[in-house]
Amino acid sequence: MYLINFLMDTCLGMVIAVLLLRACEKCLSKSETFGFKSGYYGQEPSWANWAYQIWIWLGIVIVMKGIIVSLIWFLRVQLESLGDWALSPLVEYPHLELLMVMIIIPVVSNALAFWITDNFLKSNKTSKAGEIDLELQEALDLIKC
Repeated sequence: MYLINFLMDTCLGMVIAVLLLRACEKCLSKSETFGFKSGYYGQEPSWANWAYQIWIWLGIVIVMKGIIVSLIWFLRVQLESLGDWALSPLVEYPHLELLMVMIIIPVVSNALAFWITDNFLKSNKTSKAGEIDLELQEALDLIKC
């Protein structure tokens, strides 16, 4: 069950977090006070912009974890069966099963999750000259402190 819970958190949780981040950006883009673009902190990077985005991300992660916990709770019987099936080839090799469940799969899935999360959190909207798009700059000027 641990393996399935972990994979749900890293895989499905990442998808939910991306969707929530995009929804927050879209909803807040209409606000002159609270608009933002994830990963962009202004032409002159500001700690205030960074802190604002960290608080938004923290809220997104809390909501995502709540969704994942709820799914795991409601689907616990099915997930337990899925976990038993997924690990059935390793039943005769308990040390290998332990190595896979506790070290190899978590390291690989966390590395992938961190890499993918980093790529969707950082800003990549630049022009050919490497300057920030005017639309993005205008959105960020709205939240300057």
